[in-house]
Amino acid sequence: MEVTEVELTPVSTLRIEKHMYERSLFYIVRVKTDEKITGIREMSDLLHHELSDIEYLRRRMNRELKGKDAFNLDDVESIILMTIINY
Repeated sequence: MEVTEVELTPVSTLRIEKHMYERSLFYIVRVKTDEKITGIREMSDLLHHELSDIEYLRRRMNRELKGKDAFNLDDVESIILMTIINY
């Protein structure tokens, strides 16, 4: 089963941290496959990212993940993590 598409949905919320409100930005990640199965996960605490970065992240993840084995979760997670770290 191969990855065919990655979708990102940004979510920005307020959370209390040490008695103060601060913005928390995270993404809902949908990984679609050639067998019409969709996996869902989240990426959180991306404080150095802005909502405008979503198009770059979406393109980069699609480029890195398309054609990869969706069952190789270590590989998929590593690619997602490296995409964020190397941004």
